[in-house]
Amino acid sequence: MKKFQKWWVGLMLICGLGIFVSCTDNDNEDENPVVELLQDGEWTGSGEGRSGSIIAKVVVENHQVTQSA
Repeated sequence: MKKFQKWWVGLMLICGLGIFVSCTDNDNEDENPVVELLQDGEWTGSGEGRSGSIIAKVVVENHQVTQSA
């Protein structure tokens, strides 16, 4: 009976993996979608950290980050 249980568990794992893989999104229409989102310019942002305010600055040139602070 134990051999049957191992076989059954193995089959269920394979089926579960097949379902998981088939549910992933593999549409690679945009190979580099982030480039379109990076507009040239100087961008700043702020937020609250554990020790107070945090300010970040990023410079984007030719759709690539060139400086950050």
